[in-house]
Amino acid sequence: MQTEHTLLELLLDSRTITPSSLLRRSYPKGEVVGDSDGKLSLAVFVEQGELDVFSVALDGTKILVSTLGQSEVFGISNLFEEEDLRTMLQCRSDCVLLSLPKEELRTALLKSPLAMVEYMKICNRKIQFLIQRIEQLSLPSARSKVSEYLLANTSIEQPELSLVSKESLALPLGISRASLFRELSALEKKGAVYSNGSTVRVINRNILEKVLQK
Repeated sequence: MQTEHTLLELLLDSRTITPSSLLRRSYPKGEVVGDSDGKLSLAVFVEQGELDVFSVALDGTKILVSTLGQSEVFGISNLFEEEDLRTMLQCRSDCVLLSLPKEELRTALLKSPLAMVEYMKICNRKIQFLIQRIEQLSLPSARSKVSEYLLANTSIEQPELSLVSKESLALPLGISRASLFRELSALEKKGAVYSNGSTVRVINRNILEKVLQK
């Protein structure tokens, strides 16, 4: 069985970058990484921990876009496009991060065909993920957003969804914590889900699908 290699592994294996070119630094939970104005000129690889990525609106409002885990990378969406993205990185847990100047990463990718293919795969996955996020945020009601998220992140074979906390689900859905608890309670009364602590189990997918059809 062929082993999947991460982007960083492919770059190191091809020797287009070396371990000494990576800046390794530890961050405590809650610390903001880099600037909050989207002008971080580094690609950031997560070696340990979880890193939240927020989009920053013109009025300063922060929306959680995604959470990066081990071996994932931030800063490559605009790698070949100089336009700044208004984002903020914050450590969800204690993190160890590896950073590399974007110019060095661009040069390395152009020298390694395998790494370039992996880079394009990552970009494709990011596009697909953002399309789903846009669909979630454009849903008209909090109940629709919760229902769509539960359907998308569970299956008949794996009906349970484990969360860091229920509060951690409210941010990516763009709803308040109170709204989330209210809608989960309503769905539980309808027999669609069962909630226990930070675990939500989908009992009846048909009920959730009917919510989206309204």
